[in-house]
Parts: sequence; C-alpha cells; structure tokens
Amino acid sequence: MYEVRGRKLRGHAEILDVLHARSGPEVTVRHLVTNQHFHSIGDRTAQGTVSLIAYGGPTPDGEGPALYPAANAGHLVELNDHYRLDNGHWKIAHRTAHTILAPAPA
Repeated sequence: MYEVRGRKLRGHAEILDVLHARSGPEVTVRHLVTNQHFHSIGDRTAQGTVSLIAYGGPTPDGEGPALYPAANAGHLVELNDHYRLDNGHWKIAHRTAHTILAPAPA
C-alpha cells in the first residue's frame, strides 16, 4: 500500500494507474532522495525512513533548466517504509508519504 495525499493506493496496478493518469510529457517531476535510515531490521521485515525534495512543473521547450512554479518547488517529503523479504529480495510492503515542508503561498 502507498499512502500519499490522503489516498491509499493498493498494489502495483492501482499505483501505476494513478501514475499514468498524471499529466503527459509536458510535466517534469524530479525527486532528490536522501537520508535513508533503517529503524529496525528483522529476518523478514524492516522499517525505514527516506527524505526527499520534490519538484514538479512544466517541461522546458528548449535547452536550459526547467522552471518550477513556487507551489510545486522544493517540497520536503518524508517516506515511512515497511519492507518485507520476498523470495530473497526486499520489497516495500507499505509506504506512507508525509509532506513536512512546503513553499509558502505568494
């Protein structure tokens, strides 16, 4: 399950449906992922937290940087993850996203 912005998305298919329903190639989204910290690791489960900076905005027409509207720029997000061991591979079983810092309205 992936909990984000008050929605609970269950399974790969539902998460992909939401991602595919987003705006087309005219929108650029970037995430700078950092500060991965594992709180507990067991034989078959683990828990951790990841921080990220999120940006989203119009894709530039030509060369140069993408310019993001203030409302979509520089959000700090904390991801709380629960992992499970599945056939020798760690997979995210449950992820909850919390925005912890967002740009102030202009």
